[in-house]
Amino acid sequence: MGLFKSMRAGGKAATPSGPVGTLAPDQDGDFAPIAGVSLALYAEISKGLAAYGYDQSRAVDVAQSKGVPADAWAVAMEGWNVRIRANRAVAQQFNRLYTGR
Repeated sequence: MGLFKSMRAGGKAATPSGPVGTLAPDQDGDFAPIAGVSLALYAEISKGLAAYGYDQSRAVDVAQSKGVPADAWAVAMEGWNVRIRANRAVAQQFNRLYTGR
């Protein structure tokens, strides 16, 4: 189950579909923007999908409305999902940004 499917199913925003690893040695690198998309912007776009029932076909539209080109969004979405699954700190920060807590 992917990240957005988990959210739609009522899971927590940062509940990854795979195992969550321990903090990576290069933690700062794990927070670096991917294809120009920061974790905060990724969370904002992800949250914007809620208005469309987490319909992945609308993700590009939401991303473009925030100034992120379709090709950059594809790279960022895959990259952030990998980091969220691999690094507990990234997952926790995504959850804070997504929920506003």
